[in-house]
Amino acid sequence: MPSPESIRKAALRAALEARRNAIPPETRAALSAALCARAAGLPAFSKATTIHCYLPMRSEVDPRPLITAALALGKRVAVPIFLRKSEETPCALITSLDPSEFEPGVFGLSHPRTRARLDPAEIDVVFVPLLGFARMNGAWQRIGYGAGYYDTFLARLAPRTRKIGIAFAEQRLDEFPIEAHDIALDDVVTPDVMRQA
Repeated sequence: MPSPESIRKAALRAALEARRNAIPPETRAALSAALCARAAGLPAFSKATTIHCYLPMRSEVDPRPLITAALALGKRVAVPIFLRKSEETPCALITSLDPSEFEPGVFGLSHPRTRARLDPAEIDVVFVPLLGFARMNGAWQRIGYGAGYYDTFLARLAPRTRKIGIAFAEQRLDEFPIEAHDIALDDVVTPDVMRQA
């Protein structure tokens, strides 16, 4: 039976996705480019040799300019491969965002055709998608889509790996229920705040 926290978070997810969907596409594109530029200016990005980044779906912040910047700098870039009914979310290295290098995967996401697997312990920084976020109890907490793939993946990272969300200002909340499996982020890059992750 779902916990009260899970039920409340499910309602929040629907409201947050509607809020994000209400941002006009051209505004989302401009904000995404600005957010990627901010993320590329973070010390964690500058120092990293290997980054992990999501590929966008629906109305998420589009991180592809950040991926392009990382590849241009000679950084290794990995993306997630989601497997249905599996505890594992492996990641694969990519060398390009050329559409011919990808194929349809689960949840409407793209997966690289060539699966050059990467050990998560090698990742220096992960840029994480989210529906909502809040600063609570001294940490940045996120609400994802509820499937638990990212929390499982984040739990497998080396302690040194920086976990950074990228989000529109409309996705920020004052608080929400935290569950035992939720993994906190080190930072969140938003249009209104530039931190020093």
